[in-house]
Amino acid sequence: MNEVFLTLSSDPAHPQAGKQFTVTATLEKPATQPLLITFEKHRVHVDTSGGHSLCVIEEGYFTDNGYPTPVNLKICDTKGAGTVTVRADAENPLCPPPQQFPPPPEPVTFPDRLMLTAFVKDKNGKIIGQEHIVVTVRKVIG
Repeated sequence: MNEVFLTLSSDPAHPQAGKQFTVTATLEKPATQPLLITFEKHRVHVDTSGGHSLCVIEEGYFTDNGYPTPVNLKICDTKGAGTVTVRADAENPLCPPPQQFPPPPEPVTFPDRLMLTAFVKDKNGKIIGQEHIVVTVRKVIG
């Protein structure tokens, strides 16, 4: 199979911490074989000059069942979705990380930017496509 092109979207567009949201993967063309889409996750920090830092997400950011769920697509599918839940009381090392190693967990300040990178794997586990989305997670309202 040739390279797979896809787009990612979240529903809602700006989810609230503590509430589950959906990440939908939409293929440019129908799948010609079963596909598995898995997600790598990072936090994104943008400084005032527009510079970006990617930070690894450690334990304490997602709820116990809130890690990005893989998406399984069957032949002819063009769309599939997984779910994600960021903890309302999320903790993680500061982003960008301080020079201290290992950095201690700190409360996350919302809004926080979550980047999910989707990897499309064919039936043999070969990566044949990738895409990413940055989702701004808002603080708990009310």
